[in-house]
Amino acid sequence: MMIVDQVLLIILLITPGLLITSYFNLKKEYLLTLSLSIFFWSLSSIFIPMNFLIMNIYGNFIIYLFFAFWIIKFKNFKNLIFNFALVLFFENINNIFGVLHIVSTTQITLNSALSNLSYESYNQGVSSIQIVLLKFFNENFILLTLQQCISFSLLFFNLKNIIELNHLKYFNSLVIFPAFLIFAVLLEVMTIRTHFFASQLLCFLIIEAFKLKSKRLPKGIFLIFLCMFISSRLENLIIYFPLIFIVLRNYFYDEILINNKKILLTLLICTFSPLIINYHGYLQTQDLRGNFFILSFLIILLNFSIIFNKNILVEFVHKKLNLVLILFAILLAIAIYYLFSIKALNSWLLIFNHLVDSHQGWGLVVFYFVIILIYLINQTENYELKKMYTTFLITFALIIISSPLQHSSYGGESWLSGIVEGLPIYNPYDESQTRSFLQLFLTILPFSVLITSKKTKN
Repeated sequence: MMIVDQVLLIILLITPGLLITSYFNLKKEYLLTLSLSIFFWSLSSIFIPMNFLIMNIYGNFIIYLFFAFWIIKFKNFKNLIFNFALVLFFENINNIFGVLHIVSTTQITLNSALSNLSYESYNQGVSSIQIVLLKFFNENFILLTLQQCISFSLLFFNLKNIIELNHLKYFNSLVIFPAFLIFAVLLEVMTIRTHFFASQLLCFLIIEAFKLKSKRLPKGIFLIFLCMFISSRLENLIIYFPLIFIVLRNYFYDEILINNKKILLTLLICTFSPLIINYHGYLQTQDLRGNFFILSFLIILLNFSIIFNKNILVEFVHKKLNLVLILFAILLAIAIYYLFSIKALNSWLLIFNHLVDSHQGWGLVVFYFVIILIYLINQTENYELKKMYTTFLITFALIIISSPLQHSSYGGESWLSGIVEGLPIYNPYDESQTRSFLQLFLTILPFSVLITSKKTKN
């Protein structure tokens, strides 16, 4: 009976992805199916009645009818078999070996998922995509490894893209394997948090933005993945805003969006909808990274800079972007020190100690990250790519510099006392900053395959 429940849940999960890939004529892009399914189901945070399709037997029947329609209409059995087998593989690995890392936010996410499935808007400050990853269960079974399954499928798609664009061999992809032997990386990958998935969404966007137009996927797919990236983590827009700016600028550079009403409207929908999708999550978060008004301002700013990409000011900011970011980082550090004085120094000391510590391999991750970026910056012949790789390093610095803003929200008595002596080397306030860095590392990781090439042009 458990096998039957498992099969029915997987069909329920993947059917929207099968339909979307067929709609966009992506019949051979099997590795995108699960991501597109998660996108569809994450919309249930906006349209709560959608949960009827998951939790009600009649709702299930509606999805099964669409599944039968897809089989009759498109007959793309390879896509179905591949994704069905992939989910089944990850689930069975966990059922046999228990590989998942259960973290403190698991209970928070599960409570939010249960509330959402009950047609309520209660949310304890997690993203809609993180919630949807725990929505697929029935009386006998629950799918627990969806984060790993969709993230690895998208990682493999990104690797395939980079390898084919640079005329490498698939064997070269093994160069990234050692990264997953680092305990800190493996620990985060095996949680129900969405840092790993978010990292591959951004990687996907970067690859698409720097492709030749003739080799790009449909714009609708790009914009769906943009929407997913912004909504996959509450803090994504603030931390990775410069990278999103570079990606969108490069993707739409030759287009005058003001003259293309259809694409312009789609862009606005895909950039503003994450604010609605995660609205209840933003209301519950305590720090600036989830401040609804700041995020709204950044979305408006982002759209303005892309729609009016020929504006003199926008051109200047883009040209001097990394210099602007460095100046901003310096001013931010000064402002934070002025606000928090010795407590700011303590926060920087704590996060620095954490990132250079050898326990769990954090020091190795930092070394790995810096070496990859130095290589890519020196080897690429594309000026915009060189700028983007440099922005990764500056973003890393901004994550560290902004740590007191995070610690002041979650530090409690430790923060108020300003005492660090005798505290563990790990960040005692909150590890969101270091996880954000890990997301940055996993984003750039697929590009490390370029170490096996002579030059990187695309």
